[in-house]
Amino acid sequence: MSSFMGYRQRVEIFLEKSLPYLVAGLSVTMLFVVPLTFSAFHNINTKSAKSALTGESVGRLNDQLSKKIDAINKKLDFLEHNSKVGPKGHPGEPGKRGRDGIVGLPGSAGRK
Repeated sequence: MSSFMGYRQRVEIFLEKSLPYLVAGLSVTMLFVVPLTFSAFHNINTKSAKSALTGESVGRLNDQLSKKIDAINKKLDFLEHNSKVGPKGHPGEPGKRGRDGIVGLPGSAGRK
């Protein structure tokens, strides 16, 4: 039991000596954590962040994209149906004769 008490006293002495360093470390940590917390809270509560989190901006982008796609499709339909045909060109020279094909398999013998 006495060894346990000696161990406990050594731990208490160590904690007493390290207490100023622990306080300093926690103070420096708080110097970074508190402003980061306020900054994150402010950024989450902005109008653009709220619209992004609720999906409003995605819906707005989908609407804009669908309008642009509709406009492109209308333009393509107009160009396909109303394209003017130009004058007919001159016929070209006849091409070269192609190679002869392969000879087929011989047929079966006919009836007499």
